[in-house]
Amino acid sequence: MGIANAAVFKIVPQVVPQAVGGAAGWVGGLGAFGGFVIPPVMAFAVKDLGRPGYAIGFIVFVVLALLSLALTWIVKYARVRGAPARAAARVQAA
Repeated sequence: MGIANAAVFKIVPQVVPQAVGGAAGWVGGLGAFGGFVIPPVMAFAVKDLGRPGYAIGFIVFVVLALLSLALTWIVKYARVRGAPARAAARVQAA
């Protein structure tokens, strides 16, 4: 988790250089929210459903991990795809 955390805070200035502080605040806030909400939801599933709740909690975790990977890929792809257009705009402006 420490590596992923460091990677996110390394990517933020590259993606939104004009708003690093705000973006870092959102990333930190969402991470804290996830750490605050996800464990009680998983515990509720185990308490309410018994032994099958472990499987449901793991499925929720996997779905959230896949969603995170998909969003990371989308942001990276959009950034790479938009880079030539931004570079051309800078050349024309100069």
